[in-house]
Amino acid sequence: MISFRFLNAISNKIIITNKLYKTVAIHCNIRELAEDLEGMNVELLQIRDMKPSRRMSFNSSQDRKLLREGEDAISKLEFARTTLATCALKTSSLLLRAAIRRLDAELALLDDLTNCDNFRYEMNEAMNLSELDYYTILNVKRSATKGEIYLAYRKLAIRLNPYRDPKHCKEFVPLAEENQLTHMSPMGLNKQWAYINMALDVLGNDLYRSIYDRYGEAGLIQGILLPNGYFPPYHYHGDHMKVYHEVFGTYSPYANIMDPITNPPPLYTNKSNGIGVRTKEPPVEKTVALSLEDVYFGCVKLMHVWRQEFIDKDELATEKRKKTLTLNIPPGITAGTRFSFKEEGDRFPTKIPSDIIFIVEDKPHDVFKRRNLYNIVYTHEISLCQALIGFRFVIETLDKRKIKVSISDVVTPDFVKILPNEGLPKYKSPDDISKSRGVPTYEYGDLIIEFKNT
Repeated sequence: MISFRFLNAISNKIIITNKLYKTVAIHCNIRELAEDLEGMNVELLQIRDMKPSRRMSFNSSQDRKLLREGEDAISKLEFARTTLATCALKTSSLLLRAAIRRLDAELALLDDLTNCDNFRYEMNEAMNLSELDYYTILNVKRSATKGEIYLAYRKLAIRLNPYRDPKHCKEFVPLAEENQLTHMSPMGLNKQWAYINMALDVLGNDLYRSIYDRYGEAGLIQGILLPNGYFPPYHYHGDHMKVYHEVFGTYSPYANIMDPITNPPPLYTNKSNGIGVRTKEPPVEKTVALSLEDVYFGCVKLMHVWRQEFIDKDELATEKRKKTLTLNIPPGITAGTRFSFKEEGDRFPTKIPSDIIFIVEDKPHDVFKRRNLYNIVYTHEISLCQALIGFRFVIETLDKRKIKVSISDVVTPDFVKILPNEGLPKYKSPDDISKSRGVPTYEYGDLIIEFKNT
């Protein structure tokens, strides 16, 4: 059973550390933080005065509250430490920085007390919490690297995948691995399959793994208050084949064995270079500058590229030739969009042609500026007299329409006039266009008019 004296010592340590934080917060003139720490001190005193059950079994709600409130208090103290440390960096007070170092030492000691493996194990036992050990599920050590975790999963996934044909098990899975006894052997195969995918979903994610290592499965599932924010509760999505696909890149149950057979690597054979595996050249990236008119209406761009092409039947000799690629630019395209032409690069006997990628960028416009993807900004120059008494003017839009604008308000430096739905069209994917039966209806951004005194 858990020693109540040990828990009481931790509670006292939290109260002492909290008082130190409050003193430094007052010195830093952080009134809100000091008030929060004062309210927290009252809660901590109530926690310390709680009377747990005699054998400290944590079977009652009051005993459970003692533990959980203590864990929340530690998380809040870590957040307070981050706030105070930020203030300490902005000041030259040596006394304040020394106090921050002392607080770090106190918090480190408190962290060692509450997060030691024996203490956490006893807490789980006392609260009758049965947590899954994801490391044991995958048969790896807690210090295992990410590569070792993925390798262990691959070995188990090939053996436990429910979609493989039992008739061919011995052909693709060694007999020693097929009949291997593990701690999960008493469970059904479907349950083992579910557990290894859940384990990889946690341990394969650096953030989830760090939370699990520090707070256990309970902290991972219930959520944790961290110094820089709140970590929301983790929920496993339940799609085991999704995890399998992310590792193997396919849904085939014999992925790591059958892929070289069903998808053999491309080979080259010729007298000059012999026989070998053709490797693919890295992609070639080029930029395409589009005017706002091109973005508004959409357009077709003919891109001329020079590349090496074969000039003989044996595909050995090459020369530079021009290749024309067609870019279909849809309305509302945004900067950074990439158009990829697969294997349209240089031809070589021993290489797979590279992909050619065109990256969209915005061309500066004489009248308008693009803002927030689909809004455009127009700057109109006015005199002081116009700013005071009002004025009218005409704007010619990107589609050559003329809009009369009337300003009757006093124009201040931060005054803007917004014309709704007069900006750029919002991009629609081909799937969205097909759903609208090939006749897309676009939504538009806004035309923002800003004013500048001459």
